[in-house]
Amino acid sequence: MSSLASRAPARRAQVAVALWLLFLAACLLVVTRTTFTTDLSAFLPRNPNAEQRLLVEQLKTGVLSRTLLAAVSGGTPQQRAQASLTLATQLRTDAQFESVVNGALDPAQRDRDGALLFRYRYLLSPAVTPDHFTVGGLKASFDDTLDLLASPAGLALKPLVNRDPTGEMLRIADTLDAGGHPPIAYGAWSSRDGQRAMLLLTTEASGSNTDAQEHAIDTLRGRFDALHSGLSLEVTGAPTFAVDSRHSIKSEVTRLSIISAVLIVTILLFTYRSAVMLGLSLVPVLSGALAGVAAVSLGFGSVHGITLGFGTTLIGEAVDYSIYLFVQSGDATRRGGLLRRRKRLGADSVDAMETVDTLETANALQTSNATLATAPVSAADERTQRRASRDARLRRWVARSWPTVRLGMLTSICGFSALTFSSFPGLAQLGVYSIAGLVVAAAVTRWVLPVLTPLSLSMRDLSVMGGRFVRAADVARRFRWLALGVLAAVVLLAVLTHRQPWLNDQLNSLSPVSPAAQARDVALREQIGAPDARYMAVVSAPTLDAALQGAEAAAPALDRLIASHAIGGYESPARYLPSEATQRSRQNALPSAVDLRARLAQAAAGTPFETSALEAFIGDVDTARTQPLLNAAWLRGTSLGVGVNALVNCSPGRCDALLPLRLPDGPREIDAPAVQAALAGINDGPARITFVDLKGASDAMYERYMREAIKLSLAGLVLIIVLLALMQRSFIGMLRVLSPLAAAVLAVVAGLALAGISLTLLHVIGLLLIVAVGSNYALFFNRKLDDDIPQAVTFASLAVANLTTVAGFGVLALSSLPLLRAFGETVAPGAILALWLAALLAPRERAPVAGSPGELRRAGRPTRPIAPMASTQDRPSREATQSSPLPPLTQSGRPEQPDGAHPAQTL
Repeated sequence: MSSLASRAPARRAQVAVALWLLFLAACLLVVTRTTFTTDLSAFLPRNPNAEQRLLVEQLKTGVLSRTLLAAVSGGTPQQRAQASLTLATQLRTDAQFESVVNGALDPAQRDRDGALLFRYRYLLSPAVTPDHFTVGGLKASFDDTLDLLASPAGLALKPLVNRDPTGEMLRIADTLDAGGHPPIAYGAWSSRDGQRAMLLLTTEASGSNTDAQEHAIDTLRGRFDALHSGLSLEVTGAPTFAVDSRHSIKSEVTRLSIISAVLIVTILLFTYRSAVMLGLSLVPVLSGALAGVAAVSLGFGSVHGITLGFGTTLIGEAVDYSIYLFVQSGDATRRGGLLRRRKRLGADSVDAMETVDTLETANALQTSNATLATAPVSAADERTQRRASRDARLRRWVARSWPTVRLGMLTSICGFSALTFSSFPGLAQLGVYSIAGLVVAAAVTRWVLPVLTPLSLSMRDLSVMGGRFVRAADVARRFRWLALGVLAAVVLLAVLTHRQPWLNDQLNSLSPVSPAAQARDVALREQIGAPDARYMAVVSAPTLDAALQGAEAAAPALDRLIASHAIGGYESPARYLPSEATQRSRQNALPSAVDLRARLAQAAAGTPFETSALEAFIGDVDTARTQPLLNAAWLRGTSLGVGVNALVNCSPGRCDALLPLRLPDGPREIDAPAVQAALAGINDGPARITFVDLKGASDAMYERYMREAIKLSLAGLVLIIVLLALMQRSFIGMLRVLSPLAAAVLAVVAGLALAGISLTLLHVIGLLLIVAVGSNYALFFNRKLDDDIPQAVTFASLAVANLTTVAGFGVLALSSLPLLRAFGETVAPGAILALWLAALLAPRERAPVAGSPGELRRAGRPTRPIAPMASTQDRPSREATQSSPLPPLTQSGRPEQPDGAHPAQTL
């Protein structure tokens, strides 16, 4: 029977390890198929409003996310122009680029565009109206054409005069040029200051395909370097931001992870002095990290790089669990603490506790081996003794410390669980990652790590270090009110001197793009005269044609805004592709051949134009009256098609026409209220016209993000309070746990304020992390102490755990990325403060030593002193110990006592 009982724990241990290995294999399978992203679209809301939806689409697939701006500098203007022309010619044949524009077209492209414009000139020209082809209208057009022929441009227009005497091609050119373009020098675009040759490139891949964008940028740089021109190339735009951000995030996460890992490994090696124990302590961490990535991948389809970077900080808390296990269950540390307490409290009490330990170990021996032979100790017997001793220590740790560790883990889960309900996928990812990682790390520590620990492995004595911390804490507690007064003064000073907003509501405060890169992008956009990417009018409709009609309806209002200098100009897809209704109205305005011939005879009288020479013109007009309407398919492969694709986003059941607005000349901003008022009264058809401020939309979204994060953090705090109230069952006990955490959070916020730092979104999440990490410290300091795990041992384990946490989070403060730096400058000082405030505010009165007269009096037992432990010569022999029956251990790890017997009396 005892043999079966001894096999049951071993069988359960084997099952635990087997399940753990299967779980790791499943996680690895999921991770190998996981997609990792770095674009900030993961941190956009699931259900955005109209402006936020446009922002999401532009970040993912819009033309803004696919547009590159290149500038060639150095050398002479002619050298720069030649390099631009050569580079554009090479890139136009590359399938990675949808368009390459630099003010010059290759002959084939120019011929295609010219043929299309000439064929559809009467459907594209905004001048085609019924009045345009009356006698008076024709005569006015002839006069304008004659004036142009007398100008320097007349030589180029002369071949078209008889086919286009009304000048429709010139009007179309003026319309397409209404958006403005940079000056041209030596056949290529030049910057406004004349110091650069400019190119505008649109990639074929979507903005969310960072790999393809990076390859296109590398191709651009490679082709330029191959020119060996001695010039320099600057490239900016959303694709470069995405690629550079991914590179920065990857390199920062890798660098800081290595530094953090080295620091943590160094701390653990110094603590354990054992490579095996070091490796075992990382098992829960790696298991939790794998589980976190797999959980996020299964729940969201991809894992963001920020989530992965945040996950590296999980090491700081997850490694604490193994530290608590190894340090608090270590026999050498525990006995070292008991010996020092023996000197302080007397030998009787400590000998009584050692007797309990002897009984536990012997009882474990009796369970695994019913009766040992009286022969000398064999290797098998020694192994059995070691296993029994280890099992006894682990049972003590499970009974005394595991409930505290478990409660600390549950408080962390309560804090992070609120994030999973966020409407922002990125924030929800952080919550899911943390919960899955912590649960798995704690479970592996509890059920797997003890099985993997070799029998020969022993923890070195840390009670000396722990004792020093105990004495330091005892001294600090004498001045606790002074320390709290200093803390209150710091908080008050921060409130009185902090002039900035407490919360940073600017989304660019989290941007991984450097200020220098942002400034370079703004400067190059000004030099090329590109529309301001911030402001645009958006026409939303069920179909492309309806969206084009809406864009045409908005044009008169926008033209009036240009005249009033509220805006500097705008782009519109309707310039490249008029709506079907507009094309049909222009067709209806064209006269028949008979009528046109009669009108021409009257209009040409007294002019150099001869009616007989205009028969080709009459034939073109008559053909245009019945020709098929122009559509997007006809524009494919032409410059007009590129313009339409850049300004139209279509999805099933919805099309958006984008009308980017240009800044007025001079140091003026767009008059946003005037634009909103002008566009407000146009929504009278199927199309809806909206004025969009992308920066305003992003700031509003970030403000919503902040509000939601604060609400969710408060909800997590409420859950923590409810959990502690249920588990502590004491209002005072709950306050003792929460007060050091609240004080640490206030101190960190005050410190950041005194440093001139306003709280960003990740600072708020960092404050939640302080509560999650610090709850473990507060719970350990406020639990009821017992003699199996002396106070010095608890201090030692908490000190080591705190050092690893600070190492894990502190290095993030060195990051150049605001996203990661916010964690470091919040959690690292917060963890230190949480530890020392928990020690400072812990109650001074401690539970008396087991079996002491004080405990016996409270229990109503006689205070008969315990006999001293026998010396080695007087102790029972091994044979006597083996043959004598031992009381079985209770679930708490103590020997089971006879009815009415006190542990001291039994001993």
